[in-house]
Amino acid sequence: MMTSKRLAAIGLLFFFSANSLLSASDTWTPEVKFQLEDGTREETLLWVSGFSYAVNSIGRANIALDDGLFCAPDSGFIGSREVLNILNESFEGEAITSSKATWELMKKLPEIYPCN
Repeated sequence: MMTSKRLAAIGLLFFFSANSLLSASDTWTPEVKFQLEDGTREETLLWVSGFSYAVNSIGRANIALDDGLFCAPDSGFIGSREVLNILNESFEGEAITSSKATWELMKKLPEIYPCN
């Protein structure tokens, strides 16, 4: 049976561990620096999210097949942040189509995430 001191010590340890993890966490706020067709910011982020989900799945499959134009990194994934960073860097201040965004991403992804 646990004593109250031991239980209190475990509670404090949990509190301080959780607090330090929360303060150390990286909070990302997406910033869209281009205009995707006639879409709103939310529509653009939805498109980016869907695209990143698709390319991450393809990148993971390419690792399993040991083949492909690009592969998801071993220590992570190709997420919305990575896709948005590519588009922001390539098209800051521009209005683009989804086709142009796709073309750029399919050009850059193999450079950034080659299959080894």
